[in-house]
Amino acid sequence: NSTNELSILVKDGKVSFMANGKEVHSANAADVDTKGVVGVRINPTLSIPLSGVAPSGDGSTVLFRVNAGGPEVAGDPVWSTDTQGAPAPYVDPGTDAFDTGQTVDTSDPSVPAGTPAAIFTDERYDGTSLDWHFPTGAGTYQVRLYFAETSPLQSSVGARVMDISVEGNLVLDDFDQFSEAGGANKGIMRSFTVNAAAE
Repeated sequence: NSTNELSILVKDGKVSFMANGKEVHSANAADVDTKGVVGVRINPTLSIPLSGVAPSGDGSTVLFRVNAGGPEVAGDPVWSTDTQGAPAPYVDPGTDAFDTGQTVDTSDPSVPAGTPAAIFTDERYDGTSLDWHFPTGAGTYQVRLYFAETSPLQSSVGARVMDISVEGNLVLDDFDQFSEAGGANKGIMRSFTVNAAAE
């Protein structure tokens, strides 16, 4: 397997995507939605860390990892920061983030080995919809969504139900993370193969 170092630089309104120290894609922050994106739309409320994986012939390279609603978490590569004071560049503004303070069980077989429990304790949420936009080129990608119901107010079947679309396609309909996980404070993961077109 080959290893690539990927990073994102945001400076003076420009977003640059770097691979092994070289710029491979850039866009003005205001135009990032029009530069070929993997868009994730969540409705009505949700907190999800995201990682995008682009399959290749000799393994997979993680393109994006975000600890939705929380600070950077160690990993290879790291789960990048998305706090209230320093939101990720991929999430639409006007949403909120916080640390739930809960301890989450990550023993569900859907959660890959080595997934840090810390990514399940942070939350980004909105009362109506939550949109994420990840700049990519045309191609096939794997999108992983990580869930845990950590709110005592939502810890019952049917209390929090959502539709999730990836690249405009509905991938989870009336998804109830409490019911799917079998209770509160239990982490689960759902994975989708996405075909992104250049825009």
